[in-house]
Amino acid sequence: MKNNSIISITLMTSLVIVYLLINLVFIYYIGAYAWDDGAITLAYGQTIAHYGKFALTGASEIVEGSSSLSLIFLTAVVTKLFHFDFYNLITWSQINTLIFTVMTLWLTYTLIARNFKNKNYALSITFLVGLFPMYSAEIMNGMEMTLFSTLLLLFILAYEKKSVSLYLLIPLLLLTRFESIFYLGLTLLALLIFDKNNRNFILKIMLTTIVCFILFSLLRYDYFGDFMPNTIWAKMHTPYSSPDLFQKIEGGKDFFDVFNLMLVMLFLFLLKRNKEQELKDIKFWLIISFFIFSLVTGKNWGYTGRMFLAVLPIIAIFFILQVSNFSELKLTLSNQTMCWTASEKAKFIIIIAVLLIALIANKSLWLTNIQVARTGGYYQGKYLPEFIYNKYYKKLPVIYDFGITPENYKITGTTVDEIRLNLGLKTIKFMVPDVGGTSLCCEKINIIDSALLTNQYLAKHGYDNFGILLEKERPDIIETHSIWSSVTKIYSEQYFQNNYIPLIADMSFLWLNKKYLEILIKQGSLEKISKYNIPKKTRYLGHPIDNNFLERYSGDIYTFYE
Repeated sequence: MKNNSIISITLMTSLVIVYLLINLVFIYYIGAYAWDDGAITLAYGQTIAHYGKFALTGASEIVEGSSSLSLIFLTAVVTKLFHFDFYNLITWSQINTLIFTVMTLWLTYTLIARNFKNKNYALSITFLVGLFPMYSAEIMNGMEMTLFSTLLLLFILAYEKKSVSLYLLIPLLLLTRFESIFYLGLTLLALLIFDKNNRNFILKIMLTTIVCFILFSLLRYDYFGDFMPNTIWAKMHTPYSSPDLFQKIEGGKDFFDVFNLMLVMLFLFLLKRNKEQELKDIKFWLIISFFIFSLVTGKNWGYTGRMFLAVLPIIAIFFILQVSNFSELKLTLSNQTMCWTASEKAKFIIIIAVLLIALIANKSLWLTNIQVARTGGYYQGKYLPEFIYNKYYKKLPVIYDFGITPENYKITGTTVDEIRLNLGLKTIKFMVPDVGGTSLCCEKINIIDSALLTNQYLAKHGYDNFGILLEKERPDIIETHSIWSSVTKIYSEQYFQNNYIPLIADMSFLWLNKKYLEILIKQGSLEKISKYNIPKKTRYLGHPIDNNFLERYSGDIYTFYE
């Protein structure tokens, strides 16, 4: 018995160390070259800490443009206490997401270990669950889905134990993701219908959920003048959503693509089980609620499976419990019944096999994670094994493509801030579709988000009213590219054509308001160039819609010098 305990402790320690090392390597190489959206939440927290204002920067509009209030408030506390800079704050967010990933896996182990006599089986299974690539993607981006996952698992444990901690977890869930009201509402309603013995208890939880949601909605309206986060309004518009039914079905298809064989096996096991018992299981209804939500919202932006990450361990746990409770298989052939009794080892093998198949089905995201981290390491000049460097980077003449990352938009934001200083402005209006890195680096920029998420007017009225916003705000500088140039139709706006000239500054392709042209020319900050001499490595150029407009442009083009 003592030897078994020593083996279990050794195995657990080894698996934790390996898991931490894998993800710390990802964090080390990705740095500030992950998804720019992750920096949006950090920027909001930073602004609250520095200015006591819920906005992207101290100069920007007050609007709820992030999906996670709880992570914003946590970021604000951390910023206030430790005074982290741009890079430290990004690293902190990634470590924070890793911590909640480990907590999620520990809770997963807690929920499945009681079904195994051999705890090493439970440890190995939990490790495989943690290898789903959605975890590493979320860790690199430093976002909130693993926090949400941890809270949901705690909610399940508290519900099963009828713990008073439920009443604390409900507001935390509502603050972590707005759509949690859908998951909780549908799940609790179903349990109220099917679990007759616990209706009084369920009614109390439902009442608490409703009261918290109403209270948060009233506070939201009082501060933001809106009952819903701006991100929800934004995602009702193109390009985030589509009225096309096929696009909606794509959300459900993604759900099956991510969980594949686990869902198939779950369905098969449920056919053989006591349906009444399963209809009383909170895990079952949380899975159903996530699936229905995937059909309502359609295909998700970002990496595959991000919106399902919080339910991933719940599906794994529910599947594992179904297999663990499986006792025997009866098969009738030629009027003869054969009975096979499943041992714990056999059940373990089935679970491992299904998880491995599911992991293989998600290999493309693993490869993407590796590619993104590898590229981030290359941009930062971090060590890359020689065979990787020779295969992917040796022939690249210059490092210039920084992608839609916090680092890339930090460069852009810093450039815009330098122009602000040259113009002697306290703040500068900058219209841009990717706002994370810019808002996190530069607090004197008033950011006008042409991608809707942090702009209240566009999120409510959509791109049909983009021209009205453009004339009303009259940005000092504009950056636009690819899909955002297309959906805004910015190049066809008469106000844009009459008032903006192309400007290359620190290898960023921008549009400068003409009213500043004379000032900068007198300073000697601008130099006229030919559009045929624009360096190929200029950021935000390359897409046909941008290149075609520039090709037709007949005015002057300038470069900016500090």
